[in-house]
Amino acid sequence: MALAGMAMLAPCSGKADSAFAGVGSATCAQYAELVRLDPQRTHNMFLTWAQGFMSGLNVPQLEGRRYVELLPPSYPAQAQSRFLSGYCDHHPRDKFFDAVRALWNELQTASLESRIR
Repeated sequence: MALAGMAMLAPCSGKADSAFAGVGSATCAQYAELVRLDPQRTHNMFLTWAQGFMSGLNVPQLEGRRYVELLPPSYPAQAQSRFLSGYCDHHPRDKFFDAVRALWNELQTASLESRIR
């Protein structure tokens, strides 16, 4: 059942209006539907995409060692999945990558706070 639901995320040919590919280009409403169909697989797949996306955001920061810690003890993977689900519940028309950018902002704050301590 969930595999059929995930087929709705297959890339459409000729769609050149997005700089994002993969599950990050899904709407939050699509994400929520997939969570309903198969919570574990959906959370794993989408969090993996989110971690890869945020790793890419970290690349320019590596040289100055000012990168954002992606799995800080204060914000484990399970909490990040809850954040993404909560964001999408409140913004169903947004793209999933908008939820990831909001998570990135949260993780930046957490990284900054851990450096201050």
